[in-house]
Amino acid sequence: MIGWLLIIIILIGLFFAISLYIYDNSKFSKLTGYSYFNFLQDKEVRSHYNLVSNLQKVQGDYEVLLNVVLPTNNVKADVVFVHQSGIHIINFKRMTGWIYGREQDPEWAEVQYSEKLNKFDNPLIENKIAILELKQILGLADSMPIHSLVVFSDNCSFKKVEVQSRNTDVLKIKELKAYWNDSMDKHLSKDEIMKINLDLNKYVTLKKSPEKSKANSVVTN
Repeated sequence: MIGWLLIIIILIGLFFAISLYIYDNSKFSKLTGYSYFNFLQDKEVRSHYNLVSNLQKVQGDYEVLLNVVLPTNNVKADVVFVHQSGIHIINFKRMTGWIYGREQDPEWAEVQYSEKLNKFDNPLIENKIAILELKQILGLADSMPIHSLVVFSDNCSFKKVEVQSRNTDVLKIKELKAYWNDSMDKHLSKDEIMKINLDLNKYVTLKKSPEKSKANSVVTN
């Protein structure tokens, strides 16, 4: 009996050690500086880890920046994904209920399964403000594709979400890899991606002080 208990303890220890090693060497850890204990204790950290992990599965050249706070209107982009197909502004929503919203509505709604209603600002409008400021900061030509994405947690349900504009989409984390496919035109070279990344890196901030200090706030593939 004691032998089996010892084996179980060793296996649990090995699992923890492997998980810790994988996390500490992940792009998300290097990007944010959040420790493995932050990851275990904070649902929001785990959700963003899942988001970044899925973005890393996308094919092609790219850079990822988290929590980009643009100076003029102090507007925040949760994620700026600079991909060879263009610049993608991602507004991330960690929600679990039924989602209702139209592109033109000032507010969207989440209905919890207990029928509790939670209204929130239209994330597509927030993205539009961020895109306008991003164009000014980077001096982008009108021909440069800038995509507005709202990404929700996988465990929510889209009950009535209506979007009509071009380069605008609402999807779940698990759909990210399929969103970027081979049919997308290539608009940015690797050097252009790196330059945009460098220009925006100065606006990257963290929501809280991580345990580990990281000088570089960029994920590269």
